[in-house]
Amino acid sequence: MGASGLERAQVARFTARVELVEPLSAREATRLLLHPLDPADRQPTRVRLTVPEADAPANLLPGAVVAWRARLVPPPAAAAGGASLAAP
Repeated sequence: MGASGLERAQVARFTARVELVEPLSAREATRLLLHPLDPADRQPTRVRLTVPEADAPANLLPGAVVAWRARLVPPPAAAAGGASLAAP
């Protein structure tokens, strides 16, 4: 998310401030929007991380500082305008 120089998937360790905590009940997961405190060169300034409920820290609130090791992937390419999945 945000301006990213991320060109391919990579595993990274980072410390970040939690901006948003979003429970995803149907997926039994929690989505976090994180702001890395010291982003390394060519790493994103915002990270969206989905964590299984069993692995999510209890009582996690915006403003908390967390340390993660995660697989980062670049955002998907923009969808082509006017594209249709329907057969002609």
